[in-house]
Amino acid sequence: MEISKEKNNSKNNNSKDPEDERLSFTDEEIANLKIGSKKFEELKKLYEDQTDKYAEWRGTITEGFKKWLKGEKIYDRDKERISLYVSEDTKTKWQDFKESHDYSTISALIRDSVDYYIEQKSDFLSGRLQGMNEKTISNISH
Repeated sequence: MEISKEKNNSKNNNSKDPEDERLSFTDEEIANLKIGSKKFEELKKLYEDQTDKYAEWRGTITEGFKKWLKGEKIYDRDKERISLYVSEDTKTKWQDFKESHDYSTISALIRDSVDYYIEQKSDFLSGRLQGMNEKTISNISH
């Protein structure tokens, strides 16, 4: 299998940026690429060095790696994944809230909720209680 490359002329031709030369594999070539083969290992190393992403996950070629092989642009979110384990009841409650308050995803709801919590906690701890009315402050103190 020959590695075909196509020149990306959108940048300065003297540049040594890895984005200047993109691979151009076909779907058939990708399907025939075997995990563990010498060619796969070379491409995997190149991809992982350039993108800091995995080419293979749990014995399967990743979609990002396939896109990279086809020459598609790889976008870096510059974010890190955080996972939560919650009960089915909690998940249902969050989904209901998400839908009734026009959140596109549970992730968006969680991000907004955490930001709100941090803001409220920071305001309270820094002694800035201007956002509370006098009755609320009175009820807290008594």
